[in-house]
Amino acid sequence: MHGSDTHKNQFDFLFLGIGAANSLVLIKLFEAGLLNGKRLAYIDPKPYSEGTYSNDKTFCFWATESELELMGIGHLVSASWGNLEVSGSKTPISPYRYYHIRSEDLFRFTGEVLERLNITRISDSVKSIDLDSYPHMVECEAGEAFGAKEIFDSRPPEFEKLKEHQTHLNQSFYGWVVETEANIFDQEVFTMMDFNVAQLNTTQFMYVLPFNGKTALIELTRFGIEILKKDEANPILQEYIEQRFGAVKVIHQEQGVIPMSTATLPQNYLGRHLLRTGGRAGRIKPSTGYAFKEMVFDAARIAQNGSKNCFWGFHRKMGHQKGRFAFYDRLLLKVLEKYPNKGAEIFTRLFARIEAPRILRFLEEKTRFTQEISILMSLPKRPFIEAAMVDIKSRMLEGSKRNISVIISVLIGLLYVFGQELAAQVLLLVGLVLVGIPHGALDHVLESRGRKADFSFAFFAKYVGLMGLMFGIWQLYAPMGLVLFLLYSAWHFGESDFKEMGLNGSVFSFSWGVWILSTILFTHVEELNIFLPHFNVPTLQIPEALWGLNQIEWGLIMSGFIIWIFSHANPVYAGLRKVLFVLSIGCFLPLLVAFGLYFVGHHSVNGWGHLRKGLRYSNSDLWKKAWPFSLGAFAIIGGFLMVSDPGVTAYWAQFFVFLSCVSFPHVWEMKRFYQTV
Repeated sequence: MHGSDTHKNQFDFLFLGIGAANSLVLIKLFEAGLLNGKRLAYIDPKPYSEGTYSNDKTFCFWATESELELMGIGHLVSASWGNLEVSGSKTPISPYRYYHIRSEDLFRFTGEVLERLNITRISDSVKSIDLDSYPHMVECEAGEAFGAKEIFDSRPPEFEKLKEHQTHLNQSFYGWVVETEANIFDQEVFTMMDFNVAQLNTTQFMYVLPFNGKTALIELTRFGIEILKKDEANPILQEYIEQRFGAVKVIHQEQGVIPMSTATLPQNYLGRHLLRTGGRAGRIKPSTGYAFKEMVFDAARIAQNGSKNCFWGFHRKMGHQKGRFAFYDRLLLKVLEKYPNKGAEIFTRLFARIEAPRILRFLEEKTRFTQEISILMSLPKRPFIEAAMVDIKSRMLEGSKRNISVIISVLIGLLYVFGQELAAQVLLLVGLVLVGIPHGALDHVLESRGRKADFSFAFFAKYVGLMGLMFGIWQLYAPMGLVLFLLYSAWHFGESDFKEMGLNGSVFSFSWGVWILSTILFTHVEELNIFLPHFNVPTLQIPEALWGLNQIEWGLIMSGFIIWIFSHANPVYAGLRKVLFVLSIGCFLPLLVAFGLYFVGHHSVNGWGHLRKGLRYSNSDLWKKAWPFSLGAFAIIGGFLMVSDPGVTAYWAQFFVFLSCVSFPHVWEMKRFYQTV
């Protein structure tokens, strides 16, 4: 590591990885003047050495002349072509041209920028990122830690476990830059795909970029699960070149792997001051592997936002995860996974029947649906219909699981609309029995971190002690007990919701929890006032302000609208919209039912999922672990209902105190659990 030692290990900007994505971001930030006077560093296992830049990659993209000008990287282009060829069929691609940039040229230009900025180079790999602190702390494998106000993360993407409708293939390639004695290459035609090679139960093709009459990159590319190895590629390359071009001199070798994945990118390590870039941000088009052009425009958007003092990711294009083009990507990859030998037929038919410029627009997701019909109709019907059926079924099941709280809320709301209050209450009771109470009956497992089934006496003593502490506070001064219960409940609810979105608990998550409880309670003031005197708290007197709503209710409505807009502008917070929907339904239902909707239908379901994932247990395993304590809870609740009068508020107030005492150690255990997953 070298650079200025002033405020060692503390930086304004820290780049994790310095490949193409972060190089482009750094260049655009530099051109916008946003790096002037800043302390900068990047962490990469293979940092640039001054004056030494390898040419081990090729960056290609198609663009119009105006797009190339907007990209601002025309000076890096080393070659371009106006025609493409697929399996011997040549066609012009106007108004596009296909452009080529050598990695050596991009990284040399980046290196010049780095030298002017006097950036600190850190040769290491990232181990962890602490988003709870600010500036954020990044710990490296070698043990050293670095603080940064702004972090740009371009490390290779990590995907979540594949669902049934998702596919993960690899675009692996190996090629030679060759030189011939005679001028045999057509400098205006590049071969995008030549399937006249052995497929070997994969989708394989040759890719040829002629740089001049005597020099070209000739590359074997594979779309498949298995990665192409050099020993496999060499004989295929040798035979292909000998048959078409004769004797050649190999100048340079190139190889690499690009993920072609429709899997979900995880939500961890996301925040206002940490921005993913490149493949980690979903910039790679799953069905093609192309990413460079999108990365350039993405870097420009990031710099534009910084120039306007906006959030780095404001109005930033999302990755290829949603919409009809994501659907097309999933279908193609699913077909290539199940029928790898059909790849040659699919792409050959496509380019034979549809003009190339329209296909390129389609691959860039810039076509209208009416323009896409002919493209879709040109494809083999049966395999794509099969893939569509799998996709639709899987996504419906996945969507119902993901939106279970919304489904439950709608169902409960409809039952109340049609006068079936008892059925609605029974449904909530079933949810309480299945996940509400069991998710809180696993604290002994959390204490042992799943290493043993039995709980220790120390755990029992601590648990009872925390319950006794809370009960003592209630007896000493009930208003304090009520406030404390609401505060730690708000922390727990906010922490759980943020964990569902892949974010760590913070002051922001606590504020969200406060807003949840405020919405539930203050939209039911009349019912709330029935309980407050039992806790020695005066009733609330809030006059109506406008159209039958009081000031607090209007404030909650306006703040909810702001949260809804914020969640759209910052998609990492999209999960908040489900809670907004649940709470909106609850506003029209009784207080206890409204709370049950959130607690059972949303919070408990999420908490159960977090426990299953964090402890690596199945649903049945969790229920087996929880049943002794769940039965105890059922017995206590049943006994209470047997000796109490449900119509007497004082009984429910006492039960409320009991629940607060039981939940206090649960919140304690869950906080420790969330810190470790």
